[in-house]
Amino acid sequence: MDKLYVPDLVVVSSRLVEDVEGEVSDPVDAAEAALVVEITSKNNADDDRKKKLWAYAHAPVPVYLLIDRFDGHGPTVTLFTEPRSGAYGSAARFAFGEPVKLPAPFSLTLETAAFPR
Repeated sequence: MDKLYVPDLVVVSSRLVEDVEGEVSDPVDAAEAALVVEITSKNNADDDRKKKLWAYAHAPVPVYLLIDRFDGHGPTVTLFTEPRSGAYGSAARFAFGEPVKLPAPFSLTLETAAFPR
């Protein structure tokens, strides 16, 4: 049975949404996502860290950004990239306060200094 995840933020190609009627809310296949962002809460942190990580790597979603206030190492942002064979080849963890550089095609820096701890 397939699981439907609703990320906190998803970036897809504009071609997927340009001609969609305002009332339509059909799901988008995760394989179409360029970036998925999940922000943990106490109730869903384990799903975001394990189940969704596995699902997004298998899709494969090229960039998964996990914003995790409840990480055991302290509040962190983890950038997962290079999905292959159902796992991410690269995972970089940043403490809140450190800038996070997103890879191309985004090529932007996410400032995390104001993230709540």
